[in-house]
Amino acid sequence: MTSSGNKELIMSYAVAVTSAASILATGMLLISVGNIISDLNNLQLEITDGMNDFKVFLLDYWKASL
Repeated sequence: MTSSGNKELIMSYAVAVTSAASILATGMLLISVGNIISDLNNLQLEITDGMNDFKVFLLDYWKASL
């Protein structure tokens, strides 16, 4: 193999490794985004439940006060 052939082979390996790393990073990013969305959804549900509990408590308090 010539010197230019070695350079082309090295470059093709570099492109393959870089592409694989990019695909892996993209996959990890998608998983992370999914986890963040799930956490935000859980937080929204917890806040909604807390507000509903507070609403019931407040209505009971007003009924007892009147």
